[in-house]
Amino acid sequence: MSLQSITIVLWGTPKKTGDWIDWYERIKELSNKIGHPITHLGIKSESNTSSKIVTVSRKEKQLIETIKSGEKIDSLSCLSLPKDYQIASFDFDVFFVRNASYVAVTIKDEYYTSTIEADIISTISDYVENYEGEIFSTSIKEVPLIYVATKEKSNLSTYNLIKSIEGK
Repeated sequence: MSLQSITIVLWGTPKKTGDWIDWYERIKELSNKIGHPITHLGIKSESNTSSKIVTVSRKEKQLIETIKSGEKIDSLSCLSLPKDYQIASFDFDVFFVRNASYVAVTIKDEYYTSTIEADIISTISDYVENYEGEIFSTSIKEVPLIYVATKEKSNLSTYNLIKSIEGK
């Protein structure tokens, strides 16, 4: 069992705001390549204000309809959770999130390879410009998105910078 997670984050300006379906489809492909298909979604928009995650089978059709309607999307989270998960923010295998400030991917360190790293950076960098980024590890008992959202390293007692990512 993995005791660490690896997060790849790019902070910056969204390149486009109307490409959410493209992003979602590419994230699904990437998650499948990692070996953990997306099982759950969380969307924040004008009509979806809850931060609750739901199964893909329950929410995917609504997600696509919401996007196609032109509704402004604030954030989209896509997770791969095991069937016996208890707390999504700790039990995920893969966690993707995109909003107006950043795009981030967190995976268990046992799935992390240089090829997966390159695939993740290649994919998420298509959706953000003027970015700065990092790859860092934390204990699976911590929530790396707290640091991603605040850039306050003190929010994570096990934060370990692996490397910085130079932006374009």
